[in-house]
Amino acid sequence: MPGPKNILSLFDLPPGAPPASAGTPKDKVYNVTELCREARGVLEGRFPRIQVLGELSGLTRYRSGHWYFSLKDAQSTVSAVMFAGDNKNVRFPVKDGMQVTCTGKVSIYEANGRFQYIVQSMQLTGAGELAAAYEALKSRLEAEGLFDRARKKPLPPWPRSVGVVTSMDGAAIRDILSVLERRAPDLHVVIAPARVQGPGAAADVAAALQRLDSSGKVDVIILGRGGGSVEDLWCFNEEVVARAIAACRTPTVSAVGHETDVTISDWVADRRAPTPSAAAELVAPDRNELRERLLHVHARLLRATRGRLDAARLKMLRVERQMPHPRQILQRASQRLDDVESRLHGAMGRALKQRKVKHSLIAARLSAAHPSVALRHQRAALQRAEKLLVESMRSTMFDARARLVKAAASLEALSPLSVLTRGYSVVTRERDGAVVQAPADAPPGESLLIRLKDGTLVAQSRGKAEQS
Repeated sequence: MPGPKNILSLFDLPPGAPPASAGTPKDKVYNVTELCREARGVLEGRFPRIQVLGELSGLTRYRSGHWYFSLKDAQSTVSAVMFAGDNKNVRFPVKDGMQVTCTGKVSIYEANGRFQYIVQSMQLTGAGELAAAYEALKSRLEAEGLFDRARKKPLPPWPRSVGVVTSMDGAAIRDILSVLERRAPDLHVVIAPARVQGPGAAADVAAALQRLDSSGKVDVIILGRGGGSVEDLWCFNEEVVARAIAACRTPTVSAVGHETDVTISDWVADRRAPTPSAAAELVAPDRNELRERLLHVHARLLRATRGRLDAARLKMLRVERQMPHPRQILQRASQRLDDVESRLHGAMGRALKQRKVKHSLIAARLSAAHPSVALRHQRAALQRAEKLLVESMRSTMFDARARLVKAAASLEALSPLSVLTRGYSVVTRERDGAVVQAPADAPPGESLLIRLKDGTLVAQSRGKAEQS
């Protein structure tokens, strides 16, 4: 087993640094405290005030006001602390992923022998690679509308089953199950295990989300893990996880890290919880609290019901005192009935008398308008009308016969047939029946019809005759 000097040789001292054993006896044996103190003196003497450029990671603020974090680059990481007296002078909001330039000194924390960088001042140099990637993806997804409040689904008030996507090895699953057991012991929990840190974790988380969502067995999904550095939580800042959350039809709750950690998953999910335990409280109503509320409401309802019944009972007693005895009500009703009966008899007598007078008037009018009387009058009128009609028809027929004879004589005088009896004829073309009135109407060879008194002759034109 190596001695203390071998341990001291593990420190890589820069050239020109005084040896740790300078001025000390060669056979000096160091205890642990002395070793740490000597090493701290060497480091602080060699690096009294230096500047370090790096990316902030794992920032933790203690109640004392001190900040503990790491500074890192692509290859290395160093633990750092900035005490309350110094960090109060930082004029910008400090968060993981920032690229900063720190001024301070290198030392060793004797309590655990840890190498650390004590930061005395800090300036913002620019966003680190992770922070830049975070902001770029956040801006792109926000432009696509994945963070819009309108697309956020409400959480079910009384879920029957809850899905959980997290690691089975972390504290998050224990916290979630503990809270669910306490608040809702009858709630069914479906766990989709997934890696939540390191290479391939983002694909694991996205696949677990898709399995739970497509199964149809859960009413709400909790996506969570415990705290850690930006690198530890980075899978929840990757696009594949954000797209998987956005595609979920089941309401989702993102509970990643501590309250100060905000990931892309928090922005896309329907609700964000500061811790996994808070997510479990968010999705599971407390059965004990509900029972107490129901008991309280039940007690209030009973008091209100009793109060209403008491008020109704008092009102009924007041009304009962104001109401007369039923015998009096019956007597008054009997008197009103007698009065009504008397008035009804009088009204019926008057109405019957009026009906009799009206009946007599109607009978007289009906007698005057008896059908036999009207029939006699109508029969006499019909006989007079028949006589007048016959006389009018005779006169009209006589006049019509005279006009017919006169018209026949006129027609006979004008009829072409009467002309034919006197030796004349009518010549027409056979082809169209047109009357031939001039020689031009019947050129040579034209077939002609010659109508005489007793028949028709067929002839053919030979042209116009020469006049002698």
